[in-house]
Amino acid sequence: MGLISVKGKPYETRKFVDSLRSHAGYEPVVNLPTATPNVTAFIPSDKSHEYPSPSHTFENITFLNIAKYHVLGHEILVSSMTGNVSVTQPLLNDTDMRLVIQTNSSYQQGAGNGVNTSDITYKNMVARNGYLNVIDSLLIPPLQPEIVICQAHESPVFVHLANRHPNIIDLLNNSKNFTLLCPSDTALRRVGLIGMSNETITNLILSHMVRGVYYSTDFTEQAEGKHMTVTNLLNTTISISVKGSSILANNTATIEQHNILFNNGVMHLINKVLDNTVT
Repeated sequence: MGLISVKGKPYETRKFVDSLRSHAGYEPVVNLPTATPNVTAFIPSDKSHEYPSPSHTFENITFLNIAKYHVLGHEILVSSMTGNVSVTQPLLNDTDMRLVIQTNSSYQQGAGNGVNTSDITYKNMVARNGYLNVIDSLLIPPLQPEIVICQAHESPVFVHLANRHPNIIDLLNNSKNFTLLCPSDTALRRVGLIGMSNETITNLILSHMVRGVYYSTDFTEQAEGKHMTVTNLLNTTISISVKGSSILANNTATIEQHNILFNNGVMHLINKVLDNTVT
């Protein structure tokens, strides 16, 4: 029980802790520290809802895996993070899902999937085998692109375009390891979508899908002080550069919201349609 054993104040996490203890199916989570002694855990406070059995599912994810999503296999001091964002990997078996830990404009730190973020209310509590952090809501692992894009702000126009082309939805849901540079609603309205052929719209979407997964931290680490190139699904290269705190694509489009996680990749919202993608 090292994962949830902390001396002193219980930090109002009884619902989550009691759920782990009351269902034998949650033993893989409770026993994680045995195999992984240095962990970082995010424990929902009692403000969160009741927790069902570990076999219960939400969007095809079992609550056992949702519980595992709250545990990292390494120690991280949240309040001592270098930079404003960290994209890290929870202890989910046989998956490549990530968790975003970030500091917002009010210097409040949170954790989540890039769409839904939980505030971290108590940080860096030392447990016998790592660190505990209390959060104000349950963390939900990354979901299918079709679901995530609908939840993201500033993307309804893109959702409408994708829904007009079911093959694009299938491509988004079934692709592996890609990055979507999704133009915001404002950006898409500027290019005059009315009257575009289906082929042009399809190519517009494909031109913003990049081969490989690139989080904002990848861009800032690789493009700081220079530029890097990535390749979209039309085999066209896109230049990525970093200027101050901004990440730019083709030197014109700025990433306005980054690290919106899919279960098969990541999305960044950009403020312009990329050059040479609309004819």
